[in-house]
Amino acid sequence: MAANPISYQELEAFCRSRLVTLSAWEIELLMRLDDTVLAIWAEKSAKTTAGQGDPIPVTNTEGVRGLFQDLKARKAAA
Repeated sequence: MAANPISYQELEAFCRSRLVTLSAWEIELLMRLDDTVLAIWAEKSAKTTAGQGDPIPVTNTEGVRGLFQDLKARKAAA
């Protein structure tokens, strides 16, 4: 299974479904984070394919979860 970048349409759908409004800098941050994660994933994947490393575990989601909890709290306060 290949990793794909998050699209602006997917972010828009997320915002609609969660009744959240992201500012331009938040969207840009998410897109940059996604680009960075994909680059790291691709590098690790290439090493794993060559037998030089382990697959990336997708278990530490606390940072992203915290980001969205803050957005939720900000939306509730508005």
